[in-house]
Amino acid sequence: MFLRTAELKKEMTAALKSSGLVVGMLDGRYYVRGRNWGLFADRESVSNKFKGAVTELVGRLPEPGEINQYMQDKDGMRTSAYELTFHPYEAWLGAKERIRQTPVFLAAFPHVYAVFQRTGNLEPMAVRQTLINAISNKELEKGESMPGQPSMSYGTLYWHNETTIYWAETERMAEKVRDVLFPALMDVDFSADDWKKAPGETDGTAGAEPLPYM
Repeated sequence: MFLRTAELKKEMTAALKSSGLVVGMLDGRYYVRGRNWGLFADRESVSNKFKGAVTELVGRLPEPGEINQYMQDKDGMRTSAYELTFHPYEAWLGAKERIRQTPVFLAAFPHVYAVFQRTGNLEPMAVRQTLINAISNKELEKGESMPGQPSMSYGTLYWHNETTIYWAETERMAEKVRDVLFPALMDVDFSADDWKKAPGETDGTAGAEPLPYM
């Protein structure tokens, strides 16, 4: 699994206390999602640390075919059966539009957003940076590789490798961002290699660390 457990636990905790955290086991894979993100990962690919985080938050791991929504408030934990509204694998298959991450980040209180760009018309879009922070090679298992740039369908970005599908929803930005900043960014094609280089670099192999997830 190409996702950091520590970052996922933050998102799971936030979901548990707001919109609800969905946890299930579907087709031999863990299905976990919050309001604007989710993952679908082979049970053999997830770490004991990840399973421990889920157990700590909701009290147990799901049985095969079981999908529940958990919500925590001042009265304690509430659990209800969750009706699946889409299958992650089918949703990923339907995500045909190619997207790239740009080196641009947008601070719009109270969140910071990573800016992505359609590879076709260069239209920008924004995803909460905390959701992108979860993507990492730190917990890859043997035989797994990092996913490439995401694909998109209906405003949701999907990352996929041999064991895991991860998705994050784009968010509608303030009017001034949509009317002023985003149109200006459409004049910039971030596919060029020189966007990935640190100042003074000529071959892309030295200098500062690479930009996040480029």
